[in-house]
Amino acid sequence: MGGFGSGPFKTTRKATVYDLRSLDIERLNKLDALTEGAEWHRNWFGKGSPEQALLSVQRIDTRYSNGRLQYQVRNATDLLEKVPVTLPNNLFVDWRPCRFGGHRPLFVCSSCGHRRVKLFLHHKFKCRKCLGLIYPCQSLRGADLLEFKAKKLRAKLHDNGDIYDDLPDRPKHMHIRTYERLIEALDEIESAADHAFMKRLGTAFGRRLT
Repeated sequence: MGGFGSGPFKTTRKATVYDLRSLDIERLNKLDALTEGAEWHRNWFGKGSPEQALLSVQRIDTRYSNGRLQYQVRNATDLLEKVPVTLPNNLFVDWRPCRFGGHRPLFVCSSCGHRRVKLFLHHKFKCRKCLGLIYPCQSLRGADLLEFKAKKLRAKLHDNGDIYDDLPDRPKHMHIRTYERLIEALDEIESAADHAFMKRLGTAFGRRLT
């Protein structure tokens, strides 16, 4: 079986983990949705586009019983055929023992059988690898990738600035050594991003002259 986008329907770009609706088992566990007889409900609107998601879903209801997460999808419609569809309604949960006691729940992917924290909905719930989904940063290269990494580091420093802004001050309650380590890494990445951008600009300018 092919991954996401295989078959007669072709996507114009590689789908990312943000294009499809998903279930996160760690979040469900924190919400006590994995205790015997527990029920959980969620409305889904506006997630995924006809270009990437073949399925329109408005609501999901779940109930946990005997190691299975039973779910019912409301108003599921095939976006190609414009007809209602019926989905499989069981996800198996495997409770794995933790190193220091207790157990951790993991989904069992219905396609590959591997244990996963998150499953994505594409006619049925599957893991990221089975659907061929990527993270947005995996499609980035050069200066774009460096800029993405710099913004992630700035976010850790509670700063939403651009890579050409001044280095952020130390956040309250952050250890001085942690701050210095993050600042050093940020300075190196932003310098590399600036160099990559200037190199790209020079290449583009050279092509114009020729």
